[in-house]
Amino acid sequence: MDPSKFEFIFSNLEIDAKPDLSASAFLWIWKPLEIAPHVGLSISGEYFSLKATGKELHMDTTKLLLLVNKKSTPLVLIKLRTEFNKKDVLSIFNSFECASQLNSSCIQPISQLLDSPSGKLAELLFQLERRECLGKTYALNIEESTIGILYYDVTAIEKKLISLQHAKRR
Repeated sequence: MDPSKFEFIFSNLEIDAKPDLSASAFLWIWKPLEIAPHVGLSISGEYFSLKATGKELHMDTTKLLLLVNKKSTPLVLIKLRTEFNKKDVLSIFNSFECASQLNSSCIQPISQLLDSPSGKLAELLFQLERRECLGKTYALNIEESTIGILYYDVTAIEKKLISLQHAKRR
């Protein structure tokens, strides 16, 4: 893909490598080449995410990765150079009902945990990069050697959340 289309380009990228998710924190970026990709967080083998349909808490990352591979879902995993307390993670995720508007999108609990106020994923990634919190990056089910977060504005996030809310009601 043309690098000029990306607002943020991943560095230190490993294609189809298998990271050890059991001992570290990872930022999960689902379908990164979509406008406003979904994000989640895992710590010590447990996955947390805020979705339009609710929350995913304490999901087993091994089972989640099996599903990712089975469905060939594009996924970027970024090892985070920061420590989390599971109690704090659970407390912040539990303070949200679901991803329904800009101030309660999937990125908000993660931004709070990382003390990096952001409305967009690229903003969060730039903040974490400046603070040297981004470690090795793994791309699964992605064939491009250059990958990043496409340019989009906050209205794209709002449109996606509205679309997901309508899909949820069906």
